[in-house]
Amino acid sequence: SAPFVSFLALGALMAAATSINGILMGISRDIYKSSKSKVFIDYFGAVNTKTQTPVRAVILTGGCAITGAFIGSSVVGFAQLTVMGLVLIQIATGLALLQVPSKFPELYNALEFKLSPWLLKTACYGYIVFSLVFLFFLSIDDPTSVAKGSLFLIAGYVFFVLKRRPKVT
Repeated sequence: SAPFVSFLALGALMAAATSINGILMGISRDIYKSSKSKVFIDYFGAVNTKTQTPVRAVILTGGCAITGAFIGSSVVGFAQLTVMGLVLIQIATGLALLQVPSKFPELYNALEFKLSPWLLKTACYGYIVFSLVFLFFLSIDDPTSVAKGSLFLIAGYVFFVLKRRPKVT
């Protein structure tokens, strides 16, 4: 029985590593694209000329993940904080997608594939509601993760507002 349990534990560890790798690569590309769009610091929008990868964004994402792992009280606490951050990103993504047809109609109309307005709203609201329900259950289990994530979100919003403010000369 012990070898079987070890085999299952190894399989779970490998699955977690694969999932984390996918999340880190996706988030690093979000940081890269946000930098290119002038939402985030320009420095992280650079691409390595040889590999054509956003190395600075990958290093930032990996550094944040490693720092979070060392700061966290436990693996479960770190996982909860990470999931909470991803759920907040999902909510923001759903809210942003709802605005694309009205804020960027020429871009939306030029898309090769687009959802009908009804289906887009249904998918976005479903995405948001699912994320809020998940966030609710997470807050019942660990309210401090939600508080930490909310503070981080507020800090990011303040940074964004200050960065977008016109410079006074």
